[in-house]
Formats: sequence, C-alpha cells, structure tokens
Amino acid sequence: MKKIIYILSIAFAAFVVGSCEKASADKTLETEYFTLNGDMAMYVEMGDEFVEPGYTPCEGASEVEVYIIDPNGDLVDEVNTSSSGFYEIVYCNTSKEGFYFEKSRMVYVYDPTIEVDMAGGYSLDAKASLFAGDTYLEYAQYYSDQSNFDPSVQAWARAPFVTPSVSITISKVAGNIYSVSDLIGGWYTSIQGRGGYYVDLYQSGAYATYFDMTGNLILNADMSVTLLSSFISAWKDGLDYLKNGVYDPETKTLTYDTCYAGGQVGPMHIVIKQE
Repeated sequence: MKKIIYILSIAFAAFVVGSCEKASADKTLETEYFTLNGDMAMYVEMGDEFVEPGYTPCEGASEVEVYIIDPNGDLVDEVNTSSSGFYEIVYCNTSKEGFYFEKSRMVYVYDPTIEVDMAGGYSLDAKASLFAGDTYLEYAQYYSDQSNFDPSVQAWARAPFVTPSVSITISKVAGNIYSVSDLIGGWYTSIQGRGGYYVDLYQSGAYATYFDMTGNLILNADMSVTLLSSFISAWKDGLDYLKNGVYDPETKTLTYDTCYAGGQVGPMHIVIKQE
C-alpha cells in the first residue's frame, strides 16, 4: 500500500470555497482559472510512487501548464521518490480575457528509516547564538536598555538584566521531516522585541507569533539538516538560506547558519538545545 500522507493546508481550504468566477480587471487576484485536486502539501514515503492528483480547469481558460522543480531548483519531468527531498509543482494558465493565474503544490519525500528523532522543546543558547558577529545575549541587553530611556534627563536608566528565555518547538511531520516554530531564534519577538517600540510591535498579543520564522527541515542520515521551506507571516517571505545545519543526537543540539531579507537581517548562527 502506498503510504502517502496528505496534509490539508489552510490556504487550500480557503480557495476551494469560490472558484471559476468570471475574470474582471478589478478582481484579477481573486479569480481562479483552475482548481487543484487534492492537497497543496503532500508527503510521500521514500520509495513509494507519487500520484499526481491533478487539477480541474475552468471553462474558457487556456490549457494548464505544469512544471516540476526539484530540490536543486531544476526543472524535471517527475517527482523522484528514491531519496528524501522536496519538489514544487507549479500550475499556470490564463483566462480567455488574458489574465494569468498560478498555484503551487509542495511535495515532500521523507525517509522513514532514520531512527533518530529530534522532535521536542528547545531553548536558544543566547551565548552561543550570533547575530552579525555578536551574541544574542549582547543584543538582548542592548534592546532591553532601549526600554529604560528616561526622556526627562535624556539618559539611560540601566535596569536589572534578565537573560532571554527563547523556547522553540520542533515537531515531527513525517519520517525525517520536521516543522520548526521559529528558525531565527526568536530574534524579533524575544530579542529585538525586548525594548523600545519593538515591545508593542513584536509582542502585541495575537501578533506575537506573527514575527516567527516558521519552516520545515529534513534530518539526513548523516545528521546534517536541510531547509525545505520557511515563512514569516509579517512579510510573507522566507529565509535567504540555511546552511551548515547539524543535529547532535548525544547533546540534542541543533546548529545552523542562516540569513534573512537579502542579508539585512543577519547573518545568524543559531544554537538551540533540547530542554
């Protein structure tokens, strides 16, 4: 039996409600010229066959073109399930009025044979983690000081410093694929968000996780870690890269280097340890 795990994304649930409506100049982004069958994120066990769920075209739209992008960013003919990795399948067409429409499906191929499990609750090592060469601890102190400025005397009133406590959750999605609650070590919410206007901006109740860089990682057989995807809700984009990722099962420590916003945020060296 093929062991394919389908995970329904919120985005998919939203777009199936209304589709195939007539295109107009003021509703181009809300109009769909085909709907995807199945889920927008699919997980396939390594060695199993990937069965493409396909799509349903809308009347009057052009033929849907399908492109498959492999883990190296190259166009390929099919999803190769002989090794773990991820593929993006891009579907696109145009309406009879000439409006362009595109959707993507992510296919994750996982390895069920890797016995090491790195799921769990983690804490940021603020002394070992670096941002642009300085420790997260030093930045936490700096931003804490920003909240202690006394405008009446135009001076900083240094308050007792509390070492930042940054909790990160790593959850198993399927096999050796994991989701991470924040790939940048709480930079916005727990470090920069400690002082000044950043407190209100990054720690305002329901928006507290709005600035977390969520993502998916693959744990490889040699304990190296590969980035599959990343996303931050605040700006609707992801990391520039994630490299040198290594998980140490003995110390239960995950380390990697990353960067964001075209190099404007970082580079970061992240060290998190399981609690």
